[in-house]
Amino acid sequence: MSSVVGGRISRVVLSCCGVLSCCVVLSACGSQVLPDAPEASAPVVASAVEVQLPVPEPSGVQSATASVPSATSAASATTSTSAAPTAERLVMLSSVDSYVGNAAPGKVAEDLSDLEGIDACVTKLQSGSAKPGELAFSVKIGADGKITSVRLDQDTAGDPAFTACLEAALKQGMLPATDRGTAVFTVNVVSERILRQSILGVVGK
Repeated sequence: MSSVVGGRISRVVLSCCGVLSCCVVLSACGSQVLPDAPEASAPVVASAVEVQLPVPEPSGVQSATASVPSATSAASATTSTSAAPTAERLVMLSSVDSYVGNAAPGKVAEDLSDLEGIDACVTKLQSGSAKPGELAFSVKIGADGKITSVRLDQDTAGDPAFTACLEAALKQGMLPATDRGTAVFTVNVVSERILRQSILGVVGK
Protein backbone atom coordinates (compact mmCIF):
# COMPACT_ATOMS: atom_id res chain seq x y z
CA MET A 1 0.00 0.00 0.00
CA SER A 2 1.31 3.52 -0.75
CA SER A 3 0.51 6.84 0.92
CA VAL A 4 1.62 10.44 0.31
CA VAL A 5 3.74 11.99 3.05
CA GLY A 6 5.09 15.53 2.51
CA GLY A 7 4.90 15.27 -1.25
CA ARG A 8 6.77 11.96 -1.28
CA ILE A 9 5.51 8.44 -1.73
CA SER A 10 6.30 6.11 1.18
CA ARG A 11 5.60 2.33 1.19
CA VAL A 12 3.86 1.07 4.29
CA VAL A 13 4.02 -2.52 5.55
CA LEU A 14 0.96 -3.37 7.67
CA SER A 15 1.36 -5.39 10.83
CA CYS A 16 -1.37 -6.83 13.04
CA CYS A 17 -2.20 -5.20 16.39
CA GLY A 18 -3.82 -8.27 17.79
CA VAL A 19 -5.81 -11.33 16.95
CA LEU A 20 -8.93 -9.58 15.69
CA SER A 21 -7.75 -6.36 14.02
CA CYS A 22 -4.97 -5.02 11.85
CA CYS A 23 -3.47 -1.53 11.87
CA VAL A 24 -3.70 0.74 8.84
CA VAL A 25 -2.29 3.90 10.44
CA LEU A 26 1.30 4.70 9.44
CA SER A 27 2.63 5.35 12.92
CA ALA A 28 0.62 2.84 14.98
CA CYS A 29 0.92 -0.83 16.03
CA GLY A 30 4.54 -1.27 14.98
CA SER A 31 4.02 -0.33 11.33
CA GLN A 32 7.28 -0.36 9.49
CA VAL A 33 8.21 2.51 7.17
CA LEU A 34 10.59 1.46 4.44
CA PRO A 35 13.12 3.91 3.04
CA ASP A 36 11.63 6.71 0.97
CA ALA A 37 11.42 6.21 -2.73
CA PRO A 38 12.92 8.85 -4.99
CA GLU A 39 10.88 11.98 -5.50
CA ALA A 40 8.34 11.76 -8.23
CA SER A 41 9.05 13.96 -11.16
CA ALA A 42 5.35 14.75 -11.62
CA PRO A 43 2.90 15.93 -8.93
CA VAL A 44 1.10 13.06 -7.26
CA VAL A 45 -2.58 13.25 -6.44
CA ALA A 46 -3.45 11.16 -3.40
CA SER A 47 -6.80 9.41 -3.20
CA ALA A 48 -8.22 7.97 -0.02
CA VAL A 49 -8.80 4.25 -0.27
CA GLU A 50 -10.63 2.45 2.49
CA VAL A 51 -9.16 -0.96 3.19
CA GLN A 52 -11.26 -3.50 5.03
CA LEU A 53 -9.47 -6.64 6.08
CA PRO A 54 -11.48 -9.80 6.91
CA VAL A 55 -11.51 -10.63 10.59
CA PRO A 56 -10.84 -14.36 11.02
CA GLU A 57 -12.96 -16.16 13.55
CA PRO A 58 -10.88 -17.70 16.36
CA SER A 59 -10.52 -21.43 15.85
CA GLY A 60 -11.30 -22.20 19.46
CA VAL A 61 -14.68 -20.42 19.45
CA GLN A 62 -17.54 -22.22 17.78
CA SER A 63 -20.52 -20.51 16.28
CA ALA A 64 -23.56 -20.45 18.54
CA THR A 65 -25.72 -21.50 15.59
CA ALA A 66 -23.63 -24.60 14.97
CA SER A 67 -23.27 -25.73 18.58
CA VAL A 68 -26.71 -24.89 19.98
CA PRO A 69 -29.67 -26.32 18.02
CA SER A 70 -32.76 -24.20 17.90
CA ALA A 71 -35.81 -25.14 19.91
CA THR A 72 -37.74 -25.83 16.70
CA SER A 73 -35.16 -28.25 15.32
CA ALA A 74 -34.85 -30.01 18.68
CA ALA A 75 -38.61 -30.44 18.85
CA SER A 76 -38.78 -31.78 15.30
CA ALA A 77 -35.96 -34.24 16.02
CA THR A 78 -37.84 -35.52 19.07
CA THR A 79 -41.04 -35.86 17.07
CA SER A 80 -39.39 -37.77 14.22
CA THR A 81 -37.69 -40.14 16.67
CA SER A 82 -40.87 -40.89 18.57
CA ALA A 83 -42.84 -41.33 15.35
CA ALA A 84 -40.46 -43.99 13.94
CA PRO A 85 -42.55 -47.06 13.06
CA THR A 86 -41.86 -50.32 14.86
CA ALA A 87 -41.08 -53.24 12.56
CA GLU A 88 -43.88 -55.78 12.48
CA ARG A 89 -43.10 -59.33 13.44
CA LEU A 90 -43.63 -61.70 10.52
CA VAL A 91 -44.56 -65.38 10.65
CA MET A 92 -44.26 -68.13 8.07
CA LEU A 93 -47.15 -70.40 7.06
CA SER A 94 -46.48 -73.31 4.72
CA SER A 95 -48.75 -75.55 2.70
CA VAL A 96 -48.89 -77.69 -0.44
CA ASP A 97 -51.06 -76.12 -3.12
CA SER A 98 -50.94 -79.06 -5.51
CA TYR A 99 -49.54 -82.57 -5.34
CA VAL A 100 -49.30 -85.44 -7.81
CA GLY A 101 -48.46 -88.74 -6.12
CA ASN A 102 -49.77 -91.51 -3.90
CA ALA A 103 -49.51 -89.82 -0.49
CA ALA A 104 -52.04 -87.48 1.11
CA PRO A 105 -51.24 -83.82 0.27
CA GLY A 106 -51.55 -82.87 3.94
CA LYS A 107 -48.87 -85.39 4.92
CA VAL A 108 -46.49 -84.15 2.22
CA ALA A 109 -47.04 -80.56 3.33
CA GLU A 110 -46.25 -81.49 6.92
CA ASP A 111 -43.14 -83.44 5.93
CA LEU A 112 -41.83 -80.57 3.81
CA SER A 113 -42.46 -78.07 6.63
CA ASP A 114 -40.58 -80.31 9.08
CA LEU A 115 -37.45 -80.53 6.95
CA GLU A 116 -34.22 -79.80 8.77
CA GLY A 117 -33.21 -76.21 8.03
CA ILE A 118 -36.70 -74.82 7.43
CA ASP A 119 -37.00 -73.62 11.02
CA ALA A 120 -33.62 -71.86 10.75
CA CYS A 121 -35.04 -69.77 7.92
CA VAL A 122 -37.49 -68.16 10.35
CA THR A 123 -34.52 -66.45 12.03
CA LYS A 124 -33.53 -64.95 8.70
CA LEU A 125 -37.14 -63.90 8.19
CA GLN A 126 -37.13 -61.88 11.42
CA SER A 127 -33.71 -60.28 10.86
CA GLY A 128 -34.05 -59.63 7.13
CA SER A 129 -36.00 -57.30 4.89
CA ALA A 130 -38.92 -59.55 3.98
CA LYS A 131 -42.40 -58.13 3.63
CA PRO A 132 -45.74 -59.94 3.65
CA GLY A 133 -45.96 -62.02 0.50
CA GLU A 134 -45.87 -65.51 -0.96
CA LEU A 135 -43.20 -67.91 -2.21
CA ALA A 136 -44.02 -70.95 -4.33
CA PHE A 137 -41.56 -73.78 -5.01
CA SER A 138 -42.10 -76.64 -7.42
CA VAL A 139 -40.58 -79.70 -5.71
CA LYS A 140 -39.92 -83.11 -7.23
CA ILE A 141 -39.57 -85.99 -4.77
CA GLY A 142 -37.76 -89.13 -5.96
CA ALA A 143 -38.72 -92.75 -5.34
CA ASP A 144 -36.39 -92.90 -2.33
CA GLY A 145 -37.86 -89.71 -0.84
CA LYS A 146 -34.89 -87.54 -1.76
CA ILE A 147 -35.82 -84.18 -3.30
CA THR A 148 -34.32 -84.19 -6.77
CA SER A 149 -35.24 -80.70 -7.99
CA VAL A 150 -36.49 -77.38 -6.60
CA ARG A 151 -37.70 -74.48 -8.73
CA LEU A 152 -38.78 -71.07 -7.46
CA ASP A 153 -41.98 -70.07 -9.28
CA GLN A 154 -43.06 -67.03 -7.28
CA ASP A 155 -41.54 -64.67 -4.72
CA THR A 156 -43.36 -61.56 -3.54
CA ALA A 157 -41.74 -61.43 -0.07
CA GLY A 158 -38.67 -59.81 -1.59
CA ASP A 159 -35.96 -61.03 0.82
CA PRO A 160 -33.17 -62.87 -1.08
CA ALA A 161 -31.57 -64.28 2.09
CA PHE A 162 -34.84 -65.78 3.29
CA THR A 163 -35.64 -67.18 -0.17
CA ALA A 164 -32.17 -68.71 -0.54
CA CYS A 165 -32.47 -70.31 2.91
CA LEU A 166 -35.75 -72.01 2.02
CA GLU A 167 -34.44 -73.16 -1.35
CA ALA A 168 -31.28 -74.67 0.21
CA ALA A 169 -33.30 -76.46 2.90
CA LEU A 170 -35.60 -77.99 0.27
CA LYS A 171 -32.74 -79.12 -1.99
CA GLN A 172 -31.05 -80.93 0.88
CA GLY A 173 -34.29 -82.50 2.12
CA MET A 174 -35.11 -86.17 2.46
CA LEU A 175 -38.74 -87.27 2.80
CA PRO A 176 -40.34 -90.66 3.34
CA ALA A 177 -40.38 -92.76 0.17
CA THR A 178 -44.16 -92.71 0.27
CA ASP A 179 -44.10 -88.96 -0.49
CA ARG A 180 -42.64 -89.47 -3.96
CA GLY A 181 -44.20 -87.31 -6.64
CA THR A 182 -44.33 -83.59 -7.43
CA ALA A 183 -45.69 -80.84 -5.21
CA VAL A 184 -46.02 -77.07 -5.18
CA PHE A 185 -44.76 -76.04 -1.75
CA THR A 186 -46.09 -72.60 -0.82
CA VAL A 187 -44.79 -70.36 1.95
CA ASN A 188 -46.90 -67.40 3.03
CA VAL A 189 -45.20 -64.57 4.94
CA VAL A 190 -47.81 -62.75 7.01
CA SER A 191 -47.92 -60.18 9.79
CA GLU A 192 -48.32 -61.79 13.19
CA ARG A 193 -50.69 -59.00 14.23
CA ILE A 194 -52.98 -59.55 11.25
CA LEU A 195 -52.82 -63.31 11.73
CA ARG A 196 -53.91 -62.96 15.36
CA GLN A 197 -56.77 -60.69 14.35
CA SER A 198 -57.87 -63.20 11.70
CA ILE A 199 -57.78 -66.10 14.17
CA LEU A 200 -59.72 -64.13 16.79
CA GLY A 201 -62.25 -63.13 14.16
CA VAL A 202 -62.80 -66.75 13.12
CA VAL A 203 -63.04 -67.97 16.70
CA GLY A 204 -65.48 -65.17 17.58
CA LYS A 205 -67.93 -66.19 14.87
